[in-house]
Amino acid sequence: MPFNLKGIFFVLVLFYCSSSSCNAQFFDAIETSLREKPKFDFKVDTRHSFISARVAKILGVKVGVSYANTTKFGLGYNYLWSKVKNERTIINSKNERESVNATFKFWYLSPYFEYVFYNEDPWEISILALVGGGTSHFKYQDKYGVNYSTDKSFVLLWEPYMTAQYRVLKYFGVGAGIGYRLPLSGDKFSRRQLISPIYVLKMKVYLQEILEEF
Repeated sequence: MPFNLKGIFFVLVLFYCSSSSCNAQFFDAIETSLREKPKFDFKVDTRHSFISARVAKILGVKVGVSYANTTKFGLGYNYLWSKVKNERTIINSKNERESVNATFKFWYLSPYFEYVFYNEDPWEISILALVGGGTSHFKYQDKYGVNYSTDKSFVLLWEPYMTAQYRVLKYFGVGAGIGYRLPLSGDKFSRRQLISPIYVLKMKVYLQEILEEF
């Protein structure tokens, strides 16, 4: 498993947690934040990685709650936006052997947990982890125009990443980050190709503040 961004991510986490009081501070901050009234949390992000040696973009939408802008959790929906092709040998509708470029399809739901350890307006830096569960399969067409779809395979994966966010307008923020995607189950292609460093671009709309004002 390559070090690169995965290593950088965990080095940053370890650096933050270098003091002996890190765990106590972490849990104290979460406990204190959970006493506050929750607010609505909504964000859209794109996570760029590599699938079959090609840059691939996964679009994610997250909806959840935020406590004191420190502890956040909720549910996300994620979809492979990029067209990822893989050459496969098939037996076509005329019982002939044929090579086709099959399109990889992939989506997953992802409960997430986010901890904001730095929050000084307009900056916010956080660690986010999600566990995703969904399906993957291939779609393709033979030379006679007949469409096929392979059986769907259940995919379970783990994604930790760190992001920095900047509020550019009163109700709008943008951010970026780094992390890693690790598939825990799935078919052979998914287990081999979905494992990858990721870089994150995200957009946040402060809907709770909009609702409170209007």
